[in-house]
Amino acid sequence: MHPVQHQTASPFFRSEVIIAPDTTIRLQSIDSSVFKDIGKHFEDNRYKVLNTEIAFSEEELNAEIVNYPERFSPNVVMRPLYQEVILPNIAYIGGGAEVVYWMELKANFDFYQVDFPILILRNSGLIVSKRAAEKVENMDLTLPDFFEDTTVLKTNWIKVNSQNPLQLNPQWQQLSAVFDELKMQNIKIDPTLGPSTEAIRKRLEHAVFNLEKKLIKAEKRNYETRLNQIDQVKAELFPGGSLQERNENFGLFYVKLGPKLIDDLVKNFKPLDFKFTILSE
Repeated sequence: MHPVQHQTASPFFRSEVIIAPDTTIRLQSIDSSVFKDIGKHFEDNRYKVLNTEIAFSEEELNAEIVNYPERFSPNVVMRPLYQEVILPNIAYIGGGAEVVYWMELKANFDFYQVDFPILILRNSGLIVSKRAAEKVENMDLTLPDFFEDTTVLKTNWIKVNSQNPLQLNPQWQQLSAVFDELKMQNIKIDPTLGPSTEAIRKRLEHAVFNLEKKLIKAEKRNYETRLNQIDQVKAELFPGGSLQERNENFGLFYVKLGPKLIDDLVKNFKPLDFKFTILSE
């Protein structure tokens, strides 16, 4: 395999922490080893264990934590803070989603005056099959192009490869110039006609670019085979609409490529480079 390109993958990472306001901590049952949420019931100011009759006042819950700390586990918002209190780290190395998750919790560390570790983005990569790479090349695309949204990618491809004029911006510029003249002419007759002329211009602009969208949509039908190939490559590179590393098992690539895969990864991955590496067979 050989490296094709380094690329960022930020569109695939989003906010990781979703806070349920009534959930504060988690309780683990010793008997069943099942985690159950504890939420504050604001009507009677008590903390209740989900799907049970167990409830605590704030004082009782604090006493329970002191007497049976092994029964409690922090929730997703507090886990990194808890982790750094009991096992401090100088740095935390994680994937893109993990780094985003930790960055959202910086205020927690500041509030409790706990040292926040240095966040280091680990290497991430994409392995592209020879067949997929050939399809990409035959369509005059590049592998980084496939990090675009599929609709955007298809539209851009159609605009570049269509034999028909699909972009109406030049025509709109001419129409807009006509409206500039009309507006000046109308204002001389009646100044109140200026806004009316501008409103008509806006409606016409909207209609022109709606027509452009229809032209592109119609042309896509003429290139259905090519666009299906884009879908196929996109599905292979980003299964389930997510990064390959989140869906595909490393073992499948190792079985196919053998020990050389490890050598290629070591050769092409550059720690602290903070780039997304694309490898092609």
